[in-house]
Amino acid sequence: GAGLMIRSFWKLQNVDPGFDTSNTLTMSLVLTWIRYPEPQQRLAFVDRTIETIRAVPGVVSVGTTTKIPLAGSGSTQPFSIEGRPTAAVAEQPMAQTRYISPDYFRAIGIPLRQGRFFSDYDRDKSVPVVIISETMAHRFWPGENPIGRRLTPTFHVEQGAREIVGVVGDVKATGLDADASAMMYLPYKQAPLPFISFVVRTASNPESLVQPVSKAIYSVDKEQALTNVQTMDQVLRKSLSGQRFNMTLLLTFAGVALMLAAVGVYGVMNYTVTLRRRELGIRMALGAEKMDVLRLVLGQGLILTLIGVGAGLISAYALTRLMASLLYGVTATDYLTFASVSAVLIVVGLVASYLPARRATKVDPTIALRAE
Repeated sequence: GAGLMIRSFWKLQNVDPGFDTSNTLTMSLVLTWIRYPEPQQRLAFVDRTIETIRAVPGVVSVGTTTKIPLAGSGSTQPFSIEGRPTAAVAEQPMAQTRYISPDYFRAIGIPLRQGRFFSDYDRDKSVPVVIISETMAHRFWPGENPIGRRLTPTFHVEQGAREIVGVVGDVKATGLDADASAMMYLPYKQAPLPFISFVVRTASNPESLVQPVSKAIYSVDKEQALTNVQTMDQVLRKSLSGQRFNMTLLLTFAGVALMLAAVGVYGVMNYTVTLRRRELGIRMALGAEKMDVLRLVLGQGLILTLIGVGAGLISAYALTRLMASLLYGVTATDYLTFASVSAVLIVVGLVASYLPARRATKVDPTIALRAE
C-alpha cells in the first residue's frame, strides 16, 4: 500500500495543472454590498486596483478571477446552446464558470488555443462574449470550430446569448487528480461580482511582493480585508496535502512493519543457529567450508522470507483494491510496485539472516561437540 501511494503521489506531482505556478502571487477579498452596492462601483474598484498593482515594481502582469485554480470548484451553472433544442434548466449541460479580467490568462499562464482573449472593450454595453475551455469545445462542438458560436448561461439569460471568442487550455480546477471539466470564462466587466481573487505575475520571488501589492490594494480602499494571501506554488502544495498525508501515514506503518519483519527474521534465524550448533559442528568437522555453512543458513532464511513474501502478495493483491479510490495513475494491482516491494522485502530478509549466518561460520566443532 505504501509503495502504491508513493507511485501515485509521484505521478500527481508530475501532472500538468494547465497553468504556470511559478512567480505567481494570489490574494482574495469580498466587496461588501453595503460599500459597493452597484455593479459600476465594483467595476471601478477593480479597474483602479489593477492599475495600482500594475505600477508596483516587479509586477509583470495582474488579473482577477472569482476562483483561482486548485482552490475549489467555484461557480457551476447550466447553459443552452443557440440553434439547439432548449431543455429545462434541470436538464441543461453544466459548466464551471469564472468571471475574469482581460489579463487573467496572461497572469496565470493559461494558453490560448483559438480566437482571442478578452479586451478592455468587452464591457457591459458591448456584445456579450465568453471564452471556453478545450474540453468544453470538444464535448459540445466535436470536430467543429466553436469560435463565433453562441451560448446562453442561465444565470445571465437577461444579457442574451454570448458569442464564443476564444478557446483556452484545460485547467485542473478542483485538484490534480480530477479530470478536466467543461469551463466557461465571462468578462468581469460584463458581470462584476463581489468575489475577487487577484493573480499577480512577478519578475522574481512573489513572496517579496506581498507587502507592496497589499499596500497597493489598501491605497484604493483601506477598509478591505485580504484573505488567502499565498503563492500558486503554495496553492499547489496545499492541494496535495491529503494525498501527502495518506502517503506519510502508510509509509510510517510500512516502515514499522519492515523493521518488525527484519527483527523477526533475525530472531528466528539466530535461534535456529543456536539449536543447530551440534549439527553445524559436525558438518564443519567432516569438512564443510565456512561458505557452505553461510549458504546453508542464508538459504533457510531466504526460504522463510519467500514464504512470507508469497503470503503477503496474495493478501496485498486482495486488500489493495480497497484503496483504489486513493490512487492516481496507478492501478491497485500495479505489477511494478508489487515486484519492487517484494525485492525490498527479500533483501531485508537476507540482510537479517546474514548476521546469524556469520555467527554459524564461527562455530568451533570441538566446542560444539563437547557441549553435547
